Amino acid sequence: MKSVVITGEFPEYSEFLKKQGFNCILTEPDSRLQPPVSFHPDMQFCKIGGTLLASRGNPLIPRIKALGVDVNETEASPQSEYPKDVICNAFAVGENLFAHMRSIDGNIVKAAENNHLKLIDVKQGYAACSTLILNSSSIISADEGICAKAIQKNIECLMISAGGIILDGYNTGFIGGCAAQLGKTVYFTGKLNSHRDGRAIREFISRRWLNITEITDNALHDIGGIIPLN
Repeated sequence: MKSVVITGEFPEYSEFLKKQGFNCILTEPDSRLQPPVSFHPDMQFCKIGGTLLASRGNPLIPRIKALGVDVNETEASPQSEYPKDVICNAFAVGENLFAHMRSIDGNIVKAAENNHLKLIDVKQGYAACSTLILNSSSIISADEGICAKAIQKNIECLMISAGGIILDGYNTGFIGGCAAQLGKTVYFTGKLNSHRDGRAIREFISRRWLNITEITDNALHDIGGIIPLN
């Protein structure tokens, strides 16, 4: 059974995935983060190769370790204000780690170096939130800087419009927070047609022989992404 980390704030998403055969590890709110993102997996964890980096003191660490997952803690603890809230907000794609290098935790950098990843510095502190990874050479993002750096590394990037994704307390959420590629399927929290670039997103994904599943009939909702553990 495939295990994933998913928000514990909105049970409809984890209940759907459970019916698809996933073992769902539900996040707990981290009081060190701002309330709208306190449950978000991409604010609490970062997956690099076979290692999961977890925010220091995260209560899910023992449960995830019991699954046989290699888990390391961050050096620092997250704090509520940017940029000290984004210590886990990096993503690995291909042979690269994309992150705002002045903000990301030192243990994440070490894990990347241990996996022989190239460190790609971007201006966007919420790098993981901002990016949907489809495979080792394809991503989707509304962040111009991430897309530009990706293209330099021969990673195809579909640049989409900002907005159109719900995140309570903020003007908009991000594409990486409302979707995840799990196996041969990309799961979205809501309807792709609620985004102005929904058709382009659908076509870009389909050209990579991936299926699309919309979990609800609602608008896209940023829940902090879904992190596969195995």
